[in-house]
Amino acid sequence: DRMNVTVGGELSERQACASIFAGKDADSRKGIKLAKDEVEKALKAVQADLYVKDDAFKRLIDNLIYAVQNSKIASKKEAAMLIAHLAQNSGSFQFKTEQYCVVNNGANKKGCMGAYGGNYYGRGYIQMATKGNYEAISKAVFKEEPDRLLKYPEMVAEDDCVNWRVAIAFWELNVNSVDGVKDGKFGKSIKAVNPPDCTANTHKQNAMNRLAHYKKVLTAFGIDEKEADVSDCDNLK
Repeated sequence: DRMNVTVGGELSERQACASIFAGKDADSRKGIKLAKDEVEKALKAVQADLYVKDDAFKRLIDNLIYAVQNSKIASKKEAAMLIAHLAQNSGSFQFKTEQYCVVNNGANKKGCMGAYGGNYYGRGYIQMATKGNYEAISKAVFKEEPDRLLKYPEMVAEDDCVNWRVAIAFWELNVNSVDGVKDGKFGKSIKAVNPPDCTANTHKQNAMNRLAHYKKVLTAFGIDEKEADVSDCDNLK
């Protein structure tokens, strides 16, 4: 039963998600502990509070702090990158499913499934898509049942613990590991998250949105927005 993966639903209930964030590599995931007031400022700066209200917004703050602390993200700049990309991908934290694939009573779902190799369209705040990504991240997160997300891809959107663990696993596998990201090269993080945003003219606005989010989060974290390094993203040069 896929619902047995967690004991509870919210990441702020630490024990409910401990098993998902645990594992043989857990000791290598000792991320920075972000200050709650700065995270609140950052999330409001990217307008998350317009869509996530009251207690849910408080949980979002706690969840983000917990997820980053249990990651390989060791600097405020890299944490700001993650928040910027999550904000862009999820519509400021309002969506956990790729909207094109679910709107109009699912009229576009068949096309999405064809494009992504099955029921593997964008899910979670990171909007992880394609069968290859679901397979790789499932192996990284569920080592005792490595095909879990292939069998139950909807978990990424429906279980908040899985949502955050997938976001961190995707980041570590595809972004944190890219040379330069840990050194603050935001342009490289854009290329890692969604390459067309740096190369295709039709995606230029997406890249500009990511940069705008990043600068706002940097400011919330007490870092000069002028330190945003976009030299590796052609659409931002």
